[in-house]
Amino acid sequence: MTGMMANKMFMLMKKKEASTCTPTENKVIQGKDQHDGFKLDNRELFNLRLSQLKDFKKKNGDCYVPSNYASLPKLGYWVSTCRKSYKMQQNGKYKPKSLTQKRFKLLDDLGFIWDIKKWSWDKKFEAFKQYKKEHGHLFVPIEYSKNKKLGMWVYAQRIEYRKFISGEKSRLTQVEIDKLKLLGFIFDTAKCSWEKKLYEIKKYKTKNGSINIPWTDKRLRPLADWISKQHKELVKFYDGIDSCLDIDQVRKLKELGRFNEKGNIFYSP
Repeated sequence: MTGMMANKMFMLMKKKEASTCTPTENKVIQGKDQHDGFKLDNRELFNLRLSQLKDFKKKNGDCYVPSNYASLPKLGYWVSTCRKSYKMQQNGKYKPKSLTQKRFKLLDDLGFIWDIKKWSWDKKFEAFKQYKKEHGHLFVPIEYSKNKKLGMWVYAQRIEYRKFISGEKSRLTQVEIDKLKLLGFIFDTAKCSWEKKLYEIKKYKTKNGSINIPWTDKRLRPLADWISKQHKELVKFYDGIDSCLDIDQVRKLKELGRFNEKGNIFYSP
């Protein structure tokens, strides 16, 4: 009696598990990669997994199936195996019989992710472009509340770039560096900080008509301090003394309309 009850409870649990899955997922859960009691051959198994991958994409928006995908472990393992087979085929190590040209095209047309690193980077890069479109700049805070991973990603690009130019092993490629530069990304942390302050000054001028920032306003005092520091550095620059400013930064400051040819400060718009 106890055995019968246990078996009944097991069947109810399997039925409940199957009810939360897609039709193709049910086939694997109930049939253990079988159909009508017969084990699936290579072609049938590929078609089954392809169908499951289509279901996954429809549900999640992409084909990024984790290798440890809890809902359907066999799909995660299969996707990982396809990716490894493709990589070995590209490296000329062997020609997998399971991943024919026809099957490759079927997967590729579906949007199969052959290179996770590239796919992940491209996805973050698109989010970075969207941030610029929405905010007008690329100064993503490291703790950006709307997308915390984006802030950390931007921070990581500078670290990886320093490795790249120093000849160390880096996760960044030249193609990715070129994309970031074309977008207007500043790899140098100090220059980025300077450009951010300049952006804030320009924003203040657009709103107030000038950059005569009052010292009495504590909220604006950091900007007023920055303006004062630029004046001192400009004087050094024109006197031929070592200055933190380069020629491009001098040009940008003069465009603000607050510094004359000698670096002296004046208060006009």
